[in-house]
Amino acid sequence: MKVAFILHGKLKHIAQLKKKLADAMPEGFVAEFHTTQHAKHATELTTQALNKGAQYAIAVGGDGLLNEVVNGYLQCRDAVKHQTAIGVFPKGTGNDFCKTVGIKADTTQLAKLLQQNSIKPVDVCHMRFLDVQHQPAERYYINIADIGIGGYASQRVNSSSKILGSTLSYVKAIILTFLSYKHRRVRVTAENFTWEGKVLLVVMANGRFFGSGLCIAPQAALDDGKLQLVLLANVTLLDYLKHMGEVRRGELIQHPEVQYMESSFCNIEPLEECTIDMDGEFVGYGPIEAKVVGKAVRFLR
Repeated sequence: MKVAFILHGKLKHIAQLKKKLADAMPEGFVAEFHTTQHAKHATELTTQALNKGAQYAIAVGGDGLLNEVVNGYLQCRDAVKHQTAIGVFPKGTGNDFCKTVGIKADTTQLAKLLQQNSIKPVDVCHMRFLDVQHQPAERYYINIADIGIGGYASQRVNSSSKILGSTLSYVKAIILTFLSYKHRRVRVTAENFTWEGKVLLVVMANGRFFGSGLCIAPQAALDDGKLQLVLLANVTLLDYLKHMGEVRRGELIQHPEVQYMESSFCNIEPLEECTIDMDGEFVGYGPIEAKVVGKAVRFLR
């Protein structure tokens, strides 16, 4: 059984990490390694590895790298997808999807999952939007996408030093972004729901966590064919700081400007320019057409 590890090219101590992963392989499994050289390279590497006979493609990095591996898997033929699976070994900044599925950077856990062939299907969401050059684009995401302040915050996180650690880096980025962000007017359409007004953020959640451990969507499930939508309208920095503890504990926010919904799709038309954060990366701008694809990915978890 061949396990293709897709490693983020900016990881530190890659040689030692490769040895650690190779040594952890159970009997009957062999590791092969592919290291990214540029953006979206992981998508190509995943498709190539699975088409060439790997049974598993494991993202070794963060949520952004996992996003690329998901898209590479979904580009494979159905015959390949039905015989293979993907997974993640968290080595990124936020690693938020791993918090939902209970995956740690633990080679013993990884070996056990491989031995047991512990594969469970998960939903993904297909999204149409405008890329960073304002050109039409489409892509799948597995964890969370949002429109509003999130894109600006993720840009700040990904371009700054992580010397404070992942959690404090995100907190700092969110607070600094709040100071310059102006709420944007949008029109939201989902199942049995339409809304128009100014928002801080609209979250379209498959997983439960974003922003390095913020449980923004505590009722989200990975295999129910639905997104949990979280609408934060006229929410201020003071509101955010006041309720941050509740969010980290996975509690629903009790606030007149916060709404929770469930839907298999979500269309968002920005009436002012809005940035998009997808699986922890700034990917472009609205408008958005998002639709759940139920149990589309076989995931090692």
